[in-house]
Amino acid sequence: MDDSTSETSSSNHENITNEDLLSQRKGKVRIRQPWLHKKNVYKHKVEHGLERTTMRGNIIKAKKFEAQVNCICNKDCAKRIDILHQQQLFESFYQMSTSQKTLYIRGCVQQNSVKKRISDEMPIMSQKLKKTMNVYSLKDENDISQKICMTFFLKCLQVASSTVYCALASQLKNPTAVEKRGKHTPKNKTPVEDRNFVIHFIQKIPAYESHYGRARSSKKYLSSDLSLTKIYREYLRQCDEKQRKKVSKTVFSDIFNKEFNLSFKKPHQDTCKVCDIHRAMNAKEKENNARKMDQHLQEKDTVRQEFINDVQRAKDEGHVKVITFDLQKALPTPKVTTNVAFYKRQLWTYNLCLYDESEKHEASRGGQEIGSCILKHVKNHIGDNVTNLILYSDSCGGQNRNIKVTLLLIHLLTGHQSLRIIDQKFFVSGHSYNSADRCFGLIERAAKKEETISTPQDWMTIIRAARQRNPFEVIKMTSDDFVSSSELESN
Repeated sequence: MDDSTSETSSSNHENITNEDLLSQRKGKVRIRQPWLHKKNVYKHKVEHGLERTTMRGNIIKAKKFEAQVNCICNKDCAKRIDILHQQQLFESFYQMSTSQKTLYIRGCVQQNSVKKRISDEMPIMSQKLKKTMNVYSLKDENDISQKICMTFFLKCLQVASSTVYCALASQLKNPTAVEKRGKHTPKNKTPVEDRNFVIHFIQKIPAYESHYGRARSSKKYLSSDLSLTKIYREYLRQCDEKQRKKVSKTVFSDIFNKEFNLSFKKPHQDTCKVCDIHRAMNAKEKENNARKMDQHLQEKDTVRQEFINDVQRAKDEGHVKVITFDLQKALPTPKVTTNVAFYKRQLWTYNLCLYDESEKHEASRGGQEIGSCILKHVKNHIGDNVTNLILYSDSCGGQNRNIKVTLLLIHLLTGHQSLRIIDQKFFVSGHSYNSADRCFGLIERAAKKEETISTPQDWMTIIRAARQRNPFEVIKMTSDDFVSSSELESN
């Protein structure tokens, strides 16, 4: 690891936030945080004079300011630099990095040649005499340099004489005091030209953004039939064709993960039948089916845009309410790790989500049960100021798009004191991903962490804890809450 890089990181790590890390992030792997490495944490504590423990377990106490009031030299150092300014100098000194401290010491210590020497008649003593003499100084509160003695200087800054000696000795070789270790180029470093070829190769692979998560993430997805090994094989083939030098798979993988935020898309589930049929056609069949496909996509976009407009209208107008509801896939009870449960009859728990609220009920999952849940939700959560209720769901005939739900909504409209209009709208089949599906994703993620789910009450607990902010409200439907539409059908 480059020591100069770690020095800069350790001195500035307190100013780096999580937002800065997210803005710096290019690839999908975690950003290295060298200032959290043990070696750099120790170096940071040394720089700032904090208490630390050595590799041998010895505890070195933190540097503490000691006021110098009884200096015995003839310069009267304590009077030249008062106690308050001494503390300011001490605190500012230990906010500096190692190179800044070195430069500061060089600025405070001046090396003068010795003028007075002992007579040449004493050759042995003359060989031991110093050729230079150090003159120490510190600036007072008026920013005027004041000459002081060495003892006062060392105790004021809490440094050893060896620190001063090393700072002065390296002045000729390293006048800028910049760390020079780790600056050489490794012999096995991949050439920039080869890395750029890999980057350009990966950029040519078709990738697309997630439709629902692009506002929160910059991740792009590759085709589900690809893998890193297949991509690397194609890279090797192109290198052979162009007679280029190849990089190892380790380097290729490192570039793929750090320079790009790419992932391999899982095979689609619950897809659109119309789109799947069109995708399986040959070129001539696709050309003949193009008009029908364009109408299908236009219908999908129209419904989605209408949904966005209705949501915005509900935010702007208090008398409009938009509810998106969907039924989650059946939840098995009990959920146990043993394979014996696979051969046993299980109790299925049905979870109907109305936008941001989950409701459970003990019944089937037909139109009457769906309508009953909507009736209870409207009675308990729709205020008297709402005059227009807009319902969005998928177009499943057995659950949402049937005469039973329609009759129950008519019954609700005639019996409610403020509602005047109920609009029931359906997403295009296969393109019905909505807010309820996002809620189901949170619930399924929470359920994966549970090894055993014994009763429907356990499912209720899991659903409540699935979202930390704005938790789901779970309402258990009893037999008294369900209504029948048979009488409305006969009329």
